[in-house]
Amino acid sequence: DSPSSSGDDTGDDGSDDPAPDDGDDDSPSERSDELNGTWLITTYPLAGAAGEATPIGDDASIEFADGTVRFNTGCNTGEGEYETFGAYQPENDDGIPEGQPISFGSLSRTEIGCEPELADQDLAIGGAIRAADLFEFDGDLVILWRDGNVMIEAQPA
Repeated sequence: DSPSSSGDDTGDDGSDDPAPDDGDDDSPSERSDELNGTWLITTYPLAGAAGEATPIGDDASIEFADGTVRFNTGCNTGEGEYETFGAYQPENDDGIPEGQPISFGSLSRTEIGCEPELADQDLAIGGAIRAADLFEFDGDLVILWRDGNVMIEAQPA
């Protein structure tokens, strides 16, 4: 018998069939598309100090769309390019959190003078985005990391 051309693959070894996509396993995958959209920043690192801060006001956000990142620090806005690469990996025993590598190109931003209470937030959020090199999803949150430190934590807008 010759192979059927009906598109119904009932092959005996399945070697040409793609592996099933089981979102509950720990196998590496691509999750870059899940970044697309606008995220409200809920946590960022304090500039020049240990600890985290919650943004003042409701404007601090980050938006990912097809290789372009846009952000609002609550005072200034900016944009640039980003790239994800590799695969989304589970957490490992060396303390590397689960996630997928991300890199940001140069980021342009406005230079509006911020009110004093927003000035530190403005610098910290812009710097945190530039520094991030890994992203992960934790429930509904997206978290940007650098060397095991949270740079940005955000929820869907």
